[in-house]
Amino acid sequence: MSWYKLTEINEGIYAVIDKDGGWFLSNSGLIDLGDKTVIIDTQYNEDRATELKHLIQKLNLPSKTIIIHTHHHGDHVWGAGVFSPEHILMHPIADQIARSLEDAGIRELYKQVFPHLDFSKSKYTPPTILVDEEIIIRGETRHVVLKPFGPAHTPGDLIVEVDDVVFTGDILFNKVTPLAIDGTVQGWIKRLEQLPRVQQYVPGHGEIGGPEIIEVLKEYLAMIYEETRKAYEKGIDDPIKIGESIDLGPYKSWKHPERVYFNVERALMDLKDIPPGAPTPRLLELASRLQL
Repeated sequence: MSWYKLTEINEGIYAVIDKDGGWFLSNSGLIDLGDKTVIIDTQYNEDRATELKHLIQKLNLPSKTIIIHTHHHGDHVWGAGVFSPEHILMHPIADQIARSLEDAGIRELYKQVFPHLDFSKSKYTPPTILVDEEIIIRGETRHVVLKPFGPAHTPGDLIVEVDDVVFTGDILFNKVTPLAIDGTVQGWIKRLEQLPRVQQYVPGHGEIGGPEIIEVLKEYLAMIYEETRKAYEKGIDDPIKIGESIDLGPYKSWKHPERVYFNVERALMDLKDIPPGAPTPRLLELASRLQL
């Protein structure tokens, strides 16, 4: 049984939705421009990316491809090596971070934290075009608009707008707890308010949704930031202690609620004016709280 559910949102615009949506199980997109196919995010390893490649053939989409990586996280970029694209587009900060993680041997760490996942066929393929301002990719039958949209989930986020649909990467999560480990909680809230208002959004994790998923995610992040601020002003600087004190309420049913500890840590970093992209000080300690 395949890992994904395929939805044709509009003619020639496809969302490839991972049925789980948890750690390293992300969504992708395929857009038919008439003369080429845009691939949005290439999954975490070559096996999953190969299924995307076969899907392009099965749907009879153009064989000429362009890849857009919405940010640097491995679950969105490590499958690009199975394709022979005309170009790979990515934010320059995302590329910089991805390269530094490669130098640090990031996959060896992930093998320890996520032993049930197969990183043996995961590889970073650098972009050929760096995108730090809005650009339009034109095809024979439609165009897509590619917009820098960070710092939010990370310092180097991109979104893709086509017709009345936005592929947000991890700017949006739907009923999956978001993860601000590399970004900024405050900045993420501001960016959510600036998302283009369209009928349908394809998040990085979780099901396709309408504008309501923006508001729900914004409420979650605002709650995390406010509860962290109140604790910090009382002299509490421990993300685990703060996280354990937060009543997640309706968000407790979301997948991976334990990410609250990472999000509190990043909110603390915001309060201390530590910039997005700076390493999380207690990463390994917080990772011990993961529920895989």
